Amino acid sequence: MTDTEELEGLAIFVHGTLFGLHALSLFYNLARGNYKDATIHALAAGYDLCSGVKHYNYKNELARGIPNGT
Repeated sequence: MTDTEELEGLAIFVHGTLFGLHALSLFYNLARGNYKDATIHALAAGYDLCSGVKHYNYKNELARGIPNGT
């Protein structure tokens, strides 16, 4: 495993953790009726989910030997 693949794995972990925390905050704020903050957490969770998937796909491309993620 190369250094780049290890960094991609770390990025997947970080984005996954942030997604989970934002999801918890989303439900907490919905339960409390704080819809503005719930919306912000929903958007942030969506960003982290999409970013994590991009890192996951790029890591798989590196493992298969596809240069530059193309």
